[in-house]
Amino acid sequence: MLSSDLVTFHGRAISVESHTAVGRVPTQIDYSDYRDVAGVKMPFKWITTWTDGQATTELSEIQANTAIPASRFAQPPPIRPK
Repeated sequence: MLSSDLVTFHGRAISVESHTAVGRVPTQIDYSDYRDVAGVKMPFKWITTWTDGQATTELSEIQANTAIPASRFAQPPPIRPK
């Protein structure tokens, strides 16, 4: 089971320390490219860095309060065994 024991916000970055079966795993998320979305500044890019890797997420669009059809929440049909 994972648990985050320490979460620190540094203005444009968040540091998280998770304790796992293999020990402490520090993770940092750096946010950038803030743009106005419905009156709120939102980051359109963030870089997540952990012990042995890094991932970059870049968004081209954020839509606030967009209607989502109820059908998107319908339970999928059961999987039939072969």
